[in-house]
Amino acid sequence: MKSDRQLNQSLNRGLLVAELLLIHQCLSLQELYVYSGFSKPALLRCLKTLIARNWVRKRDNDKRYIWIGMATSAEINHSEMIAKKSLPIIQQLSVNTGLAVDLALLSQRQLLTVIDSINRKRIDGINTYVAGHIPSLLMSALGRAFLYGCDRDRFQHYYSQVLKDGLLAEQNHVNSRRWKEEKARFALLGCSVRESDDYIPQTAYENSASMALAVPLYRHGRAIGAINLLWNDPLISTATVIARHLAELLSTADKLSVLLSIDH
Repeated sequence: MKSDRQLNQSLNRGLLVAELLLIHQCLSLQELYVYSGFSKPALLRCLKTLIARNWVRKRDNDKRYIWIGMATSAEINHSEMIAKKSLPIIQQLSVNTGLAVDLALLSQRQLLTVIDSINRKRIDGINTYVAGHIPSLLMSALGRAFLYGCDRDRFQHYYSQVLKDGLLAEQNHVNSRRWKEEKARFALLGCSVRESDDYIPQTAYENSASMALAVPLYRHGRAIGAINLLWNDPLISTATVIARHLAELLSTADKLSVLLSIDH
């Protein structure tokens, strides 16, 4: 059992590491080692604790550590309540379409709530640099629906971050023909898609269906997330899902947007 002195040392180390990440937002293990002056075993113990508490995340793309922050009890309770109210709606959409459904909401404090048609996945924090999140918003149908639903200033903010600091795959994507086609599709139909041959971050492969169709969600006219349909069957084309289910997906998004616009 740890003594009071050992507990205080652990707490002080954790606070210093948290402060460093809060200031810099994103640091490598080597940078944290240099800045903190801790031994690597002690530093890794601190990071393990901070990650377990969902205050820090290790990015899978570049192995750097990012500060997520601490959700307040009020935020957690609010997300729990939103999940409880939203779940029957997305479950009904899944029943009606025969496809899986995911809903993702991003709060102004960058708290990400993810809900699926089977169960509630998690409440999570993400870095304010959205392109650094794995899977990034840019590289998912959900994320692109959210981005396209943002007003011009917010869209440009995220887009500029990608051009400045995004991964090579992300920068290539925004300069690709598919990006231009999808922007045009969103302007026409109000949806984004993920095709079976799209780039998907390796960390997302095991838990992601091959194809997706997504539309944004709004609160008082401001994009706050997105909802999508997901499927793995290669015999079901994106065009088929759009023809059969886009209208219901948009209708469900409207219902959720009304629900989410109610002050709880």
